Amino acid sequence: MTRTRAVAFGAPIGLVLMAIVTGFAVGNAFGDQGIPKEVVLYRGAILGSVNAVLAVGLVFAFRATRVVNFSQASFGALSVFLYLVLRDAWQWSFWAAFGASLAASISLALLADLLVLRRFARAPRLVLTVVTIALGQTILGFALTLPELFGFEPDPDTGLPNLPTVSPSTPFGDRVWKVGDIFFNGNQLAAVLFALVSLIAVAVFLRFTRVGTAVRGAAENRDRAGQLGIDVQGLSTVVWVVVGALGAVAALSSSIGSSTSLSTTTILATGAFGVGTLLRGLAPAVVARMDSLPMAVAGGFAVGIFEESVRWGTGQAATVDLVLLVVVVGALLFQRRGESRVVADAASSWEATEEVRGVPHELAKLPIVIRGTRRFFIAIASVVAIFPWVMSPTQTNLGSLYAIYGIVGVSLVVLTGWGGQISLGQFGFVAVGAV
Repeated sequence: MTRTRAVAFGAPIGLVLMAIVTGFAVGNAFGDQGIPKEVVLYRGAILGSVNAVLAVGLVFAFRATRVVNFSQASFGALSVFLYLVLRDAWQWSFWAAFGASLAASISLALLADLLVLRRFARAPRLVLTVVTIALGQTILGFALTLPELFGFEPDPDTGLPNLPTVSPSTPFGDRVWKVGDIFFNGNQLAAVLFALVSLIAVAVFLRFTRVGTAVRGAAENRDRAGQLGIDVQGLSTVVWVVVGALGAVAALSSSIGSSTSLSTTTILATGAFGVGTLLRGLAPAVVARMDSLPMAVAGGFAVGIFEESVRWGTGQAATVDLVLLVVVVGALLFQRRGESRVVADAASSWEATEEVRGVPHELAKLPIVIRGTRRFFIAIASVVAIFPWVMSPTQTNLGSLYAIYGIVGVSLVVLTGWGGQISLGQFGFVAVGAV
């Protein structure tokens, strides 16, 4: 075995072992009576299997398209909503609802590629990344309307839909096992099995099928693959179909394993559903340098083990978000000197859009241009000065809110247009300024 293969084989195992050791250390340091090994090994594996599927989906999409797919969690959200409304509203069986939800996510990913993403195939990767953000928000907005579309009427007093607060039954829920002092049920085992089957299916697809081999080849060099006669656009569709399937499996496994009801899912969706979930897939993907699928799988299990240990020891799972942020930033800083092959090949494709030129110096001195500019600023100043006097207090507050959003938007335009970067944490700075 060569040194490279030894590292490739040992690094994922070492990462999981390090997470287990860290989990025991955290649980014993903050827990009152220490942490049972069943929490670290079994509960961590249950949560980690879902994270692994998310991480594989992100790495798979990045290797093929050179884009971080921020719509990954939204495909999962749609599948979970559809699964729950089919079970609760139409009383479908478990397997029928599960299959229909998975098929819906795959079909939506197919349509998204054919109708939206293909139009940006040659666009800068920065633009396509923004498209995935918009696509994710659109899918999530549609998912939130499903309960009402399936007949759940809103409460006349609160305006909120009357949704079931109990998760639908599954064929596995009645089975319960006790391992040590911890109880596990069939839903948790089913969640792990669904996740593992999807991971094995991706590995078999990439390793033993002609389409999978072509996808790997196109991921190495898209232009070269096109010159060799490979249907690159068709492969892109295959990639997004796989990504939609992985997002659905991850979300459905998480929902089934945690026995989430439709009411709870709606609350999570209203409160920025998918951000924390995406972070738990993004952290292992970044550790894997958006390139190694085995490292992404190991990183997903490592994150799950660590999260369960922190939740057991401190009772505050939100602490994990901060730690994952540190992991992401640390991994990016550590990897700057040794970029992976995928990131190095993609560097040039992250050019921002063409520079917007200002008014030429010769035209700027024309009297008509000077008068027009002056009138524009006078009109804006007049609107700002008169607005509070002619509008109601509610409308004035709403106008102030729009102005704040406008300032945030300008800051994003400056950052994206001049720096070629996307900030998903811009409102974090807004929150700091409001303190």
